[in-house]
Amino acid sequence: MKVPLRVVGPAVGGVLLLSAVVAAQVDVGGLYADTEVLVGRAFAWIVVSNLFWLVVFPGLSAVDRVLPLRSTSVVRVLPLHVGAGFVLAGVHAMAAVALALVLGPFPGLGITGYWSGVGAYLAVGLHVELLTYWGLLAAVVAYRMHREAQERTRRAAELEIQLASARLDALQSRIQPHFFFNSMNTVAMLVRGGTSAEAVDTLTDLSDLMRAALRAPEADCTTLEEELDLVRRYLRVEERRFADRMRWSIDCPPELNHVPVPPLLLQPLVENAIRHGVGRSVEPSEVHVSAVREGTPGELVLTVSDEGPRPIACEPGAGVGIANTRARVEAFYGSGSLELLRESDCTLARVRIP
Repeated sequence: MKVPLRVVGPAVGGVLLLSAVVAAQVDVGGLYADTEVLVGRAFAWIVVSNLFWLVVFPGLSAVDRVLPLRSTSVVRVLPLHVGAGFVLAGVHAMAAVALALVLGPFPGLGITGYWSGVGAYLAVGLHVELLTYWGLLAAVVAYRMHREAQERTRRAAELEIQLASARLDALQSRIQPHFFFNSMNTVAMLVRGGTSAEAVDTLTDLSDLMRAALRAPEADCTTLEEELDLVRRYLRVEERRFADRMRWSIDCPPELNHVPVPPLLLQPLVENAIRHGVGRSVEPSEVHVSAVREGTPGELVLTVSDEGPRPIACEPGAGVGIANTRARVEAFYGSGSLELLRESDCTLARVRIP
C-alpha cells in the first residue's frame, strides 16, 4: 500500500506546526531554566529532526503489510509494534541529539554530553515519540482499512453486475431461435413418435428453464441443489434432442445440497460441454457433473466433463463463458479457481471454491 500524495501536504504542515509549538516550548523552558537557547536554530533543529517521522511514515505501510493489526492477529502482533515503537524512539533520539550538535541550538551542549543528551531527550520526550509512532501507525491502519472497504464495495458492485449479466446471458441463450427451434423440433418428433408423455415433460422442463432465467432472486446466491436441478432440466431437454448420442449423469452427496453457490454457476460449463463436446461428436458421448468436498476445513470441487473430441480450452467460442465464470467465482468468494483439463478422452472444467 503506497501512501497517497494527498497525505504528504497535510503531514508536512503538521510537522511544521508541531515544530513551531515545540520550539516555543523550548524557548520558554530555556528562560525558566536560565539556559541559553537560540530560537531560530532550535526551530530548524526541531523541523529537521521531525522529518524523521515523515521518512518513517511510508515505511510503516510496509510494516503494516508484514505485521497487520487485525482482530485475529493483535495478540501476536501488538508486542512487536510496542518494541518497534521503542526502537524508533531510540533511533530518533540519537539522530536528534546528533543534529543538535551540528546546528547548535543549545550552546551549552558539548560533544562529551551526547549520550547524556540522548538520555535526557528520552526522559523528557519518550511519551511523545511513542505517541507519534502509534499515531502514524493508526493513520496507516485506518487508510488500509478504508482501502479494503473500498475494495469490498467495488467487488460487491462488480459481482452484482456479473450476476445480472449472467442472468441476462442465460436468458438470451434460451431465447435464441436455434434453441427454441431445436426444442420444438424435439417435441414434434416425440409427438409424431407417439411419445406424447415425453413431449409434455420436455415442454415442462423448457418452461421451468425459462421461469428460472426470468426469475431475479433477491439473494445473490442459490443452493447447490437448486443449481443442479436447473442443470438436470437442461440436460433432459438436450438428451431428448440428441437421443442415443448423449448420456448424462449428476453425482452430488446429499450433505452438499445446501452449500451456497453463485446462481447459474454450472450452466455455462454444461452448455459448453454439450455444444463443443456432444454436438461435435458422431459417437455416443457422456456429460458428467459432480460435486465433492476435499481437504480441511473443506473445499467444494465442481466438475463438468464431456467426451468431446477436443480440449474445450482450444475452442474459440468457449473463451467468453469460461472467462465470465472464472471472474464470477473470484468476485463472489475473493478466491477460488476454474481450470480446464484434458484427461484421456475427456475434457473437464473444474471449479474450486472455499
